[in-house]
Amino acid sequence: MAHKIQQTLFNPNDQPECNWAYVVELKWTDAAMRDALGRDPRSPVEWETAKRPNHFRLESNAVLRAEALVREFKRAVEMRLVEFRVVPKYVGYVPPQDESWIV
Repeated sequence: MAHKIQQTLFNPNDQPECNWAYVVELKWTDAAMRDALGRDPRSPVEWETAKRPNHFRLESNAVLRAEALVREFKRAVEMRLVEFRVVPKYVGYVPPQDESWIV
C-alpha cells in the first residue's frame, strides 16, 4: 500500500514577514577539514548553521554577520575550505519571550 504524499497546507511565501528569519550558514568544502572537525569526510558536503548569532530578522544584518565571518575565516575562504551564505528560513510564530535567539 503506497502512502499518500503530504501536501503543504499553506504557502510560506504568503506568511507575514515576522514569521521569517535570515540564517547564516557555512559549508566546509575540504574533506580534511571535515575530518578535523569530527565529521565523516566521506559524507556529502552539507550546509550547516554558523556559530551564533546566526538567525536575523533583517537580511542586511545577516549579510553583515556573513561578511564578518568571511573576515574571521579569511585564510580558509581564500583556500576555498569554507563557504558562507545567507538564506531565508520560515520560523513561524515566535512568542516574544522566545525571541532572544533571533537578533
